[in-house]
Amino acid sequence: VARCRFMVGMNNACLEMISKGQYSLPPREWSKVSNDAISLVKGLLQPNPNKRLTANAALQHKWLQDPNALSLRPI
Repeated sequence: VARCRFMVGMNNACLEMISKGQYSLPPREWSKVSNDAISLVKGLLQPNPNKRLTANAALQHKWLQDPNALSLRPI
């Protein structure tokens, strides 16, 4: 399971693991992230292209549509 930081410069091994759906969202980094935001990330990282969120579906996702869900607090 990949434990890569989602940032520029990720190595190829990390990207390969993510493309296979073998990634984790460690609680240390993700415990303050809402379930809706996590749902969006998982939908975008879905390895099966038929199940992956499209750009339109991502823009319509509950987390992006609910202004109260957005936070200015750093995580």
